[in-house]
Amino acid sequence: TLYRYAWHLRDHVNALTFDSQAEASLTSGRVHHTLLVGADYQHGWYHQALGYNFDAGVDPGQVPPLDLFDPVYDRTIDTPPLDNLTDQRQNQFGLYAQDRVSIGPWRVLLGGRHDWTTATTIDG
Repeated sequence: TLYRYAWHLRDHVNALTFDSQAEASLTSGRVHHTLLVGADYQHGWYHQALGYNFDAGVDPGQVPPLDLFDPVYDRTIDTPPLDNLTDQRQNQFGLYAQDRVSIGPWRVLLGGRHDWTTATTIDG
Protein backbone atom coordinates (compact mmCIF):
# COMPACT_ATOMS: atom_id res chain seq x y z
CA THR A 1 0.00 0.00 0.00
CA LEU A 2 1.28 3.44 -0.97
CA TYR A 3 0.02 6.28 1.20
CA ARG A 4 -0.44 9.57 -0.64
CA TYR A 5 -1.32 13.17 0.11
CA ALA A 6 -2.55 16.19 -1.82
CA TRP A 7 -0.81 19.55 -2.28
CA HIS A 8 -2.38 22.78 -3.49
CA LEU A 9 0.02 25.65 -4.14
CA ARG A 10 -0.29 29.15 -5.57
CA ASP A 11 2.65 31.49 -5.60
CA HIS A 12 3.44 34.85 -7.13
CA VAL A 13 6.82 36.58 -7.48
CA ASN A 14 7.67 40.14 -8.51
CA ALA A 15 11.13 41.66 -8.66
CA LEU A 16 12.64 45.05 -9.36
CA THR A 17 16.36 45.31 -10.13
CA PHE A 18 18.50 48.37 -10.78
CA ASP A 19 22.26 48.54 -11.49
CA SER A 20 24.08 51.76 -12.39
CA GLN A 21 27.81 52.23 -12.91
CA ALA A 22 30.33 54.76 -14.14
CA GLU A 23 33.78 54.19 -15.63
CA ALA A 24 36.71 56.57 -15.97
CA SER A 25 40.22 56.25 -17.41
CA LEU A 26 43.18 58.15 -15.95
CA THR A 27 46.84 58.16 -16.94
CA SER A 28 49.73 59.41 -14.83
CA GLY A 29 53.10 58.79 -16.47
CA ARG A 30 53.44 55.05 -17.11
CA VAL A 31 50.53 54.17 -14.80
CA HIS A 32 47.07 53.82 -16.36
CA HIS A 33 43.93 53.44 -14.19
CA THR A 34 40.52 52.24 -15.32
CA LEU A 35 38.12 53.03 -12.48
CA LEU A 36 34.65 51.54 -12.17
CA VAL A 37 32.15 52.50 -9.44
CA GLY A 38 28.56 51.45 -9.15
CA ALA A 39 25.48 50.79 -7.09
CA ASP A 40 22.74 48.22 -7.42
CA TYR A 41 19.37 47.70 -5.80
CA GLN A 42 17.00 44.73 -5.77
CA HIS A 43 13.53 44.48 -4.27
CA GLY A 44 11.53 41.26 -4.36
CA TRP A 45 8.00 40.33 -3.33
CA TYR A 46 6.97 36.72 -2.85
CA HIS A 47 3.50 35.48 -1.95
CA GLN A 48 2.69 31.82 -1.40
CA ALA A 49 -0.59 30.14 -0.49
CA LEU A 50 -0.31 26.46 0.40
CA GLY A 51 -2.76 23.76 1.31
CA TYR A 52 -2.02 20.10 1.96
CA ASN A 53 -3.70 16.98 3.26
CA PHE A 54 -1.57 14.41 5.06
CA ASP A 55 -4.55 12.43 6.41
CA ALA A 56 -4.38 9.70 3.78
CA GLY A 57 -7.78 8.08 3.35
CA VAL A 58 -9.07 8.67 6.87
CA ASP A 59 -12.18 10.66 5.85
CA PRO A 60 -14.19 10.65 2.60
CA GLY A 61 -12.77 13.13 0.08
CA GLN A 62 -9.25 12.81 1.42
CA VAL A 63 -6.48 11.10 -0.50
CA PRO A 64 -7.02 7.34 -0.49
CA PRO A 65 -4.04 5.00 -0.29
CA LEU A 66 -3.04 3.17 -3.45
CA ASP A 67 -2.83 -0.61 -3.51
CA LEU A 68 0.23 -1.28 -5.67
CA PHE A 69 -1.04 -4.74 -6.65
CA ASP A 70 -4.59 -3.64 -7.47
CA PRO A 71 -4.43 0.13 -8.15
CA VAL A 72 -7.57 2.23 -8.63
CA TYR A 73 -6.79 5.59 -10.20
CA ASP A 74 -10.21 7.15 -10.83
CA ARG A 75 -10.96 8.35 -7.32
CA THR A 76 -12.14 11.87 -6.58
CA ILE A 77 -9.74 13.82 -4.38
CA ASP A 78 -10.79 17.11 -2.81
CA THR A 79 -8.48 20.06 -3.38
CA PRO A 80 -7.04 21.11 -0.01
CA PRO A 81 -7.95 24.66 1.04
CA LEU A 82 -5.22 27.31 0.85
CA ASP A 83 -4.71 27.92 4.56
CA ASN A 84 -0.95 28.38 4.94
CA LEU A 85 -0.06 31.89 3.69
CA THR A 86 3.43 33.37 3.46
CA ASP A 87 4.45 36.85 2.29
CA GLN A 88 8.10 37.78 1.97
CA ARG A 89 9.82 41.05 1.09
CA GLN A 90 13.53 41.23 0.29
CA ASN A 91 15.69 44.31 -0.19
CA GLN A 92 19.35 44.45 -1.19
CA PHE A 93 21.50 47.52 -1.83
CA GLY A 94 25.16 47.26 -2.84
CA LEU A 95 28.05 49.59 -3.60
CA TYR A 96 31.11 48.44 -5.50
CA ALA A 97 34.36 49.86 -6.86
CA GLN A 98 37.16 48.49 -9.02
CA ASP A 99 40.52 49.86 -10.19
CA ARG A 100 42.44 48.14 -12.98
CA VAL A 101 46.00 49.43 -12.85
CA SER A 102 48.34 48.97 -15.84
CA ILE A 103 52.07 49.57 -15.50
CA GLY A 104 53.87 48.52 -18.67
CA PRO A 105 53.17 44.79 -19.14
CA TRP A 106 51.81 44.39 -15.57
CA ARG A 107 48.11 44.47 -14.63
CA VAL A 108 46.69 44.70 -11.12
CA LEU A 109 42.99 44.55 -10.34
CA LEU A 110 41.71 45.92 -7.03
CA GLY A 111 38.07 45.79 -6.09
CA GLY A 112 35.59 45.81 -3.27
CA ARG A 113 31.90 45.54 -2.59
CA HIS A 114 29.58 46.06 0.35
CA ASP A 115 25.91 44.99 0.56
CA TRP A 116 23.03 45.73 2.91
CA THR A 117 20.25 43.16 2.89
CA THR A 118 16.93 42.76 4.69
CA ALA A 119 14.25 40.09 4.45
CA THR A 120 10.87 40.15 6.15
CA THR A 121 8.59 37.12 6.26
CA ILE A 122 4.98 37.20 7.45
CA ASP A 123 3.21 33.88 7.94
CA GLY A 124 -0.56 34.00 8.09
